[in-house]
Amino acid sequence: MAGNEPIFHGRTAIDAYGGGFSVFQSVGALKYAVEKCSNIERMEGVSAGSLLLAIFISCDFDIDKLIQIGLEIEKMGPRAIFKSTNRWNMPHWTGPHLYDNDGVKELIKRYVNAQKIMDWGGEYIAVAHNESLGINVPFSNKDEKMTPEKMNLGVLASCSLGMLI
Repeated sequence: MAGNEPIFHGRTAIDAYGGGFSVFQSVGALKYAVEKCSNIERMEGVSAGSLLLAIFISCDFDIDKLIQIGLEIEKMGPRAIFKSTNRWNMPHWTGPHLYDNDGVKELIKRYVNAQKIMDWGGEYIAVAHNESLGINVPFSNKDEKMTPEKMNLGVLASCSLGMLI
């Protein structure tokens, strides 16, 4: 078999789990799946995995572009994801949490194109944990009530620490 011809022509699903910055270590597996599987029908992500897959779809499954984005995020460092709201000086305390999810919101705004996710022929699911109910909640681009705005919120919910939502 020569080059990058697909070797698997059946239905393929990709699951990506959390792990913060380490989620970009999954790029090798994504590259293999894109090159060797002709029919990716479903992608499901949890936490940083949902962001990774949303970015992957948004950059039209371009592995090199995904790597570039991963390196950009890595350069920003951990504070790009969860920003500290605690100035460690009690008079300047700005809220009830030590961290906020504004960094995740900025990453979604910069790198995720929810319309591309909605238009993709396969199913993308961002899974978030509902702390109040104690259950996992899927946000699917195939849900007839889903909109690009709700999809972005689903990715945000999946990527956020439960106490920040």
